[in-house]
Amino acid sequence: MKSMIRILTISLVTVLLFMSCKEDQPSKPSDMDISYSTNLIDSRDNPVINAIVNIHETDKSDVIATDTSDEDGFISFDKISVPTENITFSISHPLYNSLNLNYSDIDNKKNGSVTLEDKKDCCGSIELTIKDKDGNVLKNVEVKVRQNKELLKKGTSDENGKVKFEGLCLEEYNLRLALDGYKVIEETINIENCDDTKLIDFKMISTQSDEDTCCDGVFIFKPKDKDGNILNGTKVYIYKDGKVIEDPLVENGSAVQDSLCEGKYTIVYKLDGYENKEVQVEIGCDEEKTLEHTLEKKSDCCDGKVKIIVKDDKGNVLKNAAVRLWKGKNKLTELKTDANGYIEFKELCESNEYSISIFADGFEEFEFGFDLACNKELSFEKKLTTKEDCCDAILKFIVKDNKTKSSLEDAKITLKLNGKVILEKKLTDSEGEFLAKELCIGNYTVIIEKDGYKRIETSWKIENCDTFQETFSMEPISDCCNGKVKITVKDENGNVLKGVTVRLWKGSKQLTELKTDANGYIEFKELCESNEYSISILSEEYEGQEFKFEIGCDKELTFEKKLKVKSDCCDAILKFIVKDSKTKSALEGAKITLKLNGKVIFEKKATDKEGEFLAKELCKGKYTVI
Repeated sequence: MKSMIRILTISLVTVLLFMSCKEDQPSKPSDMDISYSTNLIDSRDNPVINAIVNIHETDKSDVIATDTSDEDGFISFDKISVPTENITFSISHPLYNSLNLNYSDIDNKKNGSVTLEDKKDCCGSIELTIKDKDGNVLKNVEVKVRQNKELLKKGTSDENGKVKFEGLCLEEYNLRLALDGYKVIEETINIENCDDTKLIDFKMISTQSDEDTCCDGVFIFKPKDKDGNILNGTKVYIYKDGKVIEDPLVENGSAVQDSLCEGKYTIVYKLDGYENKEVQVEIGCDEEKTLEHTLEKKSDCCDGKVKIIVKDDKGNVLKNAAVRLWKGKNKLTELKTDANGYIEFKELCESNEYSISIFADGFEEFEFGFDLACNKELSFEKKLTTKEDCCDAILKFIVKDNKTKSSLEDAKITLKLNGKVILEKKLTDSEGEFLAKELCIGNYTVIIEKDGYKRIETSWKIENCDTFQETFSMEPISDCCNGKVKITVKDENGNVLKGVTVRLWKGSKQLTELKTDANGYIEFKELCESNEYSISILSEEYEGQEFKFEIGCDKELTFEKKLKVKSDCCDAILKFIVKDSKTKSALEGAKITLKLNGKVIFEKKATDKEGEFLAKELCKGKYTVI
């Protein structure tokens, strides 16, 4: 049951009548604060991780609330004070089609999930088989798929040591394999086509193993044509015991493959327009070996050439624009334009399946296809359109204690762009990290707050849409912030109560909220020395309870609280804000008395420096406010 909060500006004795503790009683639900949560899944019922969900007012571009789905695809919003008929949800993710929904669409899914569909181009798949060094399959290996350090998918190997990921775009990804008792494996892979599932075998080494792995060998591949020119775009397939273990791409004159174990390998070179070449190579313990093999042309129609000049919409050449050459769904190679905005693709075979995609910071992506006849030369000049605004920068916050260097969980981050709040009090995770995505160019104010630490406020300027990372060190207000409070909640008969909500307050500010475990137990840690703490305990079936406590420097307190079975609803909340009627300034120390049906329930409670006082766990009834 959610509490209802009403805010009053008081200038005289007021009479209130509480008819309910529920939010769904008023006749116009659209006028109330909205709370909503759901799970995002893909078409295969897997959780959609790190999707960005924004709430907008209809026909307005301003974001009024945002959340990022967690590793279970879960999102939640609280107290959205906008009429429901004016709310639009937008959901975006690198692997899935963006989704825009009205509140009525979302509300109908309250007891279910929201499904995102794969992007058309995200049609690749990989299947991993994971074994130990003796060839035994390993189950329950956690596998995470990341791109640019952002987690996109996760899975666990089954009884056959297999785990499969589908719906991947034709791009590069990082895989991380972890299992207790084994060394973590991290490896980069490239998804090149949608026709076949990429099969990858992994061998995990026990952390207890004293085996000399001898697995730091390196191959440097430099395939050439008959004239000695390096053949960029060559795909190199490395086989071990009849299975492909790596498939690097030759770019910028070479391809490097490290972490190779001592032994014999089969190397297969593949390049459009050239005959496949297979060679046997042996590498010693931790040896580095450079391989320079010559490839033979496949036909007489493979001397085509494509020249491209890239300019902006004003005719100025663009240096370092990325130009990718595709054949069907397979990326052949990628080049960067030179100082004259120029690149050239050589030795192309006759085909009608070629296409080009061009990327440059600050400009819209450009794509086009072309047919190339036998040994013909084509020239193109392409102009890119300037983006209206760059809004896909990423800022990773890492928040630490400046003395202990430990990560600070639940630090609250607020981000303002040119003075306007775009993210408010987002919490860092257990590693002290928070990822702010889809940031536009501009001047930002960063505000970081955590109970027991001095507030940080600093400026941050984003000039381009890159990924940034910054560590913020917070200074403790005092050294006395290792206090601990342990609470066990029971019913009147002494039975422990699971799932009871326990809120920790400091003055009128709620710090955090926990649920009791199966033993009716919760624990609040890292509490600073203070006499302003209080606890409120809430349950749908039991009457709430509230109590204050004072905690000394790094002390530990233990409480056992028994709740009475509810006879009525008693968890309404009334927030008082007291101001001078002329100056509108907050009045500290104003004394508030509250009577229920003529009986005083609290007397002469003082407002804080912001003129506020919070009355909690109020029952239905007729109140007099003095």
